[in-house]
Amino acid sequence: MSASGIRHFLDLSDISKATLRAMIDSSRAMKAQRGDAGASRRPLADKTLAMIFDKPSTRTRVSFEVAMQQLGGNVITLTGQEMQFGRGETLADTARVLSRYVDAIMIRILDHEALAELARHSTVPVINGLTRRSHPCQVLADVMTFEEHRGLIRGKTGALFMHCLPAHRGEEVTDEVIDGPQSVVFDEAENRLHAQKGILAWCLDASAP
Repeated sequence: MSASGIRHFLDLSDISKATLRAMIDSSRAMKAQRGDAGASRRPLADKTLAMIFDKPSTRTRVSFEVAMQQLGGNVITLTGQEMQFGRGETLADTARVLSRYVDAIMIRILDHEALAELARHSTVPVINGLTRRSHPCQVLADVMTFEEHRGLIRGKTGALFMHCLPAHRGEEVTDEVIDGPQSVVFDEAENRLHAQKGILAWCLDASAP
């Protein structure tokens, strides 16, 4: 959270353990309520998320877009090539303008300092979709997945194979491992959707199940 009280989600080190635990619990509750009457709740109705991608994405883009839609909100997707900051506009000015239009910004950009610059000048929450330094959305989904299979993560030693995907089969992992009984990579990928819901609900200070 920034000094101004805006709930940015930039790095796990910026957020208390209690808050991160509450996000995971909220994510698990929303996952459990899929398909029942509780799924009709739309805590982010009339909210709009701008997603900026400076590099290609599958899971981040789809999980955030579906999460926002399932929570009742809207999504605008942009690439650096489509935006003026790809043609010389500063990130500070981009942040100031987008803050007038949308309720939150998710950005996937390798330069962590560029992420921080955007957040410093934004008056709406900024979410880190991936930088070279940090991938906090993935870590939250990883913890959620581990705990679904092994219980609370603190102090645990049992092995699970995880991968943020895409996996280069035959180069960094064999088929036997990624498709084996200790692999949870596709549960992990699914949980990106649910973790994103918990993050969005927290950033926008929306009531969650």
